Formats: sequence, C-alpha cells, structure tokens
Amino acid sequence: MPLISADALDFWLQRLNPALSVSRSLARLVARTVVAHDTVQLTFAPNRAFAGARPGQHINLTAEVDGRHLTRCYSVTSLPQRGRRFDLVVKRLAHGRMSSFLTQRLRIGDALEVGPAFGEMHSEAADPTPRLLLAGGVGITPLLAQIRDAAGAGFAAPTTLLYWAKRRADLCFAAELEALQRQFPNFSVRFLLTQSEQPQPRISHSLLLAQLPDLASRSVFACGPGGFVREAELAVASHALRFQSESFEPLRAAAEEGGEVIVRLAKRGIELPVQRGSTLLEALEGQGISLRSGCRMGICNTCACKSLEGRTRDLRSQAISSGEPASVRLCVSAAVTDLTLDL
Repeated sequence: MPLISADALDFWLQRLNPALSVSRSLARLVARTVVAHDTVQLTFAPNRAFAGARPGQHINLTAEVDGRHLTRCYSVTSLPQRGRRFDLVVKRLAHGRMSSFLTQRLRIGDALEVGPAFGEMHSEAADPTPRLLLAGGVGITPLLAQIRDAAGAGFAAPTTLLYWAKRRADLCFAAELEALQRQFPNFSVRFLLTQSEQPQPRISHSLLLAQLPDLASRSVFACGPGGFVREAELAVASHALRFQSESFEPLRAAAEEGGEVIVRLAKRGIELPVQRGSTLLEALEGQGISLRSGCRMGICNTCACKSLEGRTRDLRSQAISSGEPASVRLCVSAAVTDLTLDL
C-alpha cells in the first residue's frame, strides 16, 4: 500500500509548481499574445505526461470556471513534441464561458489539465500531392499547424490557402502567412474578406475552379463554422482528389423532429423528458445533468457512453441506429425513440 495517495502527492507538488503531477497531464500558461480581434494565442509549458500532437490535431483543456469544471477542445497551432511548449489559439465567444475565461481571466503561471491529442485531419509534410486549404474564421487554427509543418519541409507539394474572414482585423497570423508566400514559391495564400469595403465572394465551386484549374488533382482540407464547411463540401467534395473537413459548430437535429422522448439514465436510476430536436448532450445538460464533454463535434469521444436500448440519430450522417446496444457520442446524437443510456 502506498504511503501517500497520488492525489495527495499532486497537491504538495503543485505547491511547488502548478504543472507538476505524478499522473495527470498538466500545462502552465507562460505567454499570451493577441493575434486578431478578440483572439489570443496561449503558450503552455506542459509536464512530461503531455505526449505531443500531430499537425492539425486538437487537445482538450479542462479548467475550473466559477466553481464548475469545463472541458473544451482547441487546435494546436505549433508543432509540439512530448513535454515541449505548445500554442493554442482561442477566440472569445459572446456567451462562451470557457473562451472568456481563457482569453480574459487565465493568468500567466496558472495550470490547466490537458487531454491527449485527437483528430484525423492532418497530412504528411513530405506527401507530394498538391493541397488546397479552406479556412473560415478561426478554422485557420488546425490548418496553420499543417502549413508550419509543410514549411519546415520546404513545401514539398504545391499548397494554396484560401482564408475567409469578416474583416482584416479578424485574420490570424496574416503577416506570417504572407511572409511564407514570399519565401516559398510552392505556397500561396488569398484572404477573402466578406465585410470589407469591397466584399469578396463566398466559397463556391466556380470560385475555386477559377483559382485552381487543377482542383481535381488536389487534396482539400476545410475547417470553419458549420455553414462554411457544408458549402465547402458542396463546392469541392465531388471535384477534388480527396476532401476532409472539420466543423466547430455544435450540431442540432432536424427541425421536423419535434416532440419529447424519455431518456433513462440506468446508473442514476432516473428518467427525464427531453426534446427530440436537441443533441443528447444539450438536452441532459439542460436538465441539470453534469456530463464529461470536450469538442462537442463528435471527434474527441469524451462524451461517449453506451446506449442500452432505443434508437438515436447521428447528426453528422443522419443515420439512425438499429436499437441494439452500442456506443453513442452524446454531442452529435439525438434521440429518435425513448432511450436508455448507461449513465
């Protein structure tokens, strides 16, 4: 039997350094830099438990905000190795408790819990396949890590970035991207400002084809709000060599799926009426149920649990489950029938 528990040892270690822990992956804030309107870059120094990330991946940050533990995911914009410093870019949202805390209240020296990296939208810097990167707003963040990785390899493949934002002040790292364009003939960037004095066109197939006649030979990566990514998929998916995307907008069920169903939480022994038009995560949180969650996009698997009985709809594909016991991601699933969850 150990003489002191891991939690007790962590308590005393963190009196010496907030990022010290015998088991948990923690990171201490060491720098904050404003990179665009309402957007900051946070630089963290992690402990040795942090395993690093691949370009384009995300990590979950957990913080105590007003007495509640909140977990949200953010893209790693630097190229961190195990135990090395890494950067995240956070845009403050009007009603975002976590984003407001990180951009306005987190202080240099404070430590947060860091989850393992996740996400499949990454590419190998040495891959010679031409690439097209489509960014909407803060959706530039996972693509920026890919760009920096490719720059380190001298841009082995022709790479074009089309980056949409409302105004010039909303662009992140514009000067760095323009400098890379001047340095590397294989890299080009175009900023499309939708609310400037001369508004630029929104994403469309005709716009992309005019910019890139070789679209059919390109691997395309898109990230941004849900509407932007949906438009990108319509414009590109059937015309490009490969299309991969991520959206940071929470999903909702189809409007026609109204009414209520009963969700039973087996371990808690309670039944709750929930709206069929909400994700299960939103619906249960609205009933005061505290649940582990992270990306809220169906990527990180933090909110996954087992559905024991009943049918759900996956809001990404609109597929309806068979009703057999299976894992369900609460943030991107809605109840179709009464449901029993292993919670």
